[in-house]
Amino acid sequence: MDYKFFCFDGKVEFVYAMGDREVGESVKVGIYDRDFHKLPVLRDGDDDIGEVTKPINYEKMLSTAEHLAKGFPHVRVDLYSVSGKVLFGELTFYNASGYMKYTPDDFDIDIGNRFILD
Repeated sequence: MDYKFFCFDGKVEFVYAMGDREVGESVKVGIYDRDFHKLPVLRDGDDDIGEVTKPINYEKMLSTAEHLAKGFPHVRVDLYSVSGKVLFGELTFYNASGYMKYTPDDFDIDIGNRFILD
């Protein structure tokens, strides 16, 4: 399972939980709020992963993501939970180059409203 923490101004706002990935082919995705409650949002073209159990070390993952995101107006922090350990994947500054489509469409507006630049 791959967890992608979407951070704005150093704070996690929502999380992708991704699994059953066939690179370049398909992936199952669930979108959660920072408290790990599933949101009624889908990424267009991907299958819904269904309900995912919150990782036992989720709070550590949350604090790690926010620590790494400090100082950035927006960054996606990719983490893994493996045998109770938090492992780092990558930092992404332009998720899908801004071209991801969602259902409902207004989720894209919600994302944009969180991106504040001075």
